Amino acid sequence: MNGWPQRKQDLDNMIKPYFDFADILGLSNGVILKGESVVIPFSMRQEMKKNLHTEHIACDGMMRRARQTIFWPGMADEIKQMAETCTACQERKPMNQRETLIQHDERNVPWEKVRADLMDVDGRQYLITVDYYSNFIEYDYLSTTTSQDVIRKLKGQFARFGAPKILVTDGGPQFSSNEFLRFTRRWNINHIRSDLGYPRTNGKSEAAVKIMKNLILKTKHNGDDP
Repeated sequence: MNGWPQRKQDLDNMIKPYFDFADILGLSNGVILKGESVVIPFSMRQEMKKNLHTEHIACDGMMRRARQTIFWPGMADEIKQMAETCTACQERKPMNQRETLIQHDERNVPWEKVRADLMDVDGRQYLITVDYYSNFIEYDYLSTTTSQDVIRKLKGQFARFGAPKILVTDGGPQFSSNEFLRFTRRWNINHIRSDLGYPRTNGKSEAAVKIMKNLILKTKHNGDDP
């Protein structure tokens, strides 16, 4: 067949869903494209959805990833269905969906102000760092919880994203040692220690820890290495 017919009903049933997109579909080196997105054949869609949901991100996050690179008719509905029927996601779904991050003197640019905390998941310790501006979360496994190991992981994060101007932590021994004080001074970071007795000041941290703990538990549920 050369070109598209005038009527949708003249197409094979497998091709009919593409009729509404006929004007924006193209061919490049044997690959069908919709704009810059690759059109995924039916036989590969389940694999694509599985790859999108590997980290058990929510439906909106899956759609943002998908729309950047791939397309097929009805993709949004299929991705939504997969997210809603994922056993691991439903088991770890927060009971209170209306909970939001508590605002804490937000910054105007990413990674200018961050919060760092330790998190325990099944006896394994992690360093969680969340950006106040974007809510972006970075995490690393800690072999120990000493200041030295925490500093080493923070240096790796700062090498990737830049050193923040402000670092907020609790008053734990890892963050209150002389070694950590020297580290923040050497890197010209304003280190703010929040009061452990006032959890309202830790809203950003608590939300980030909850997100990462659920993500790690979901990954372990599926037998993957977090």
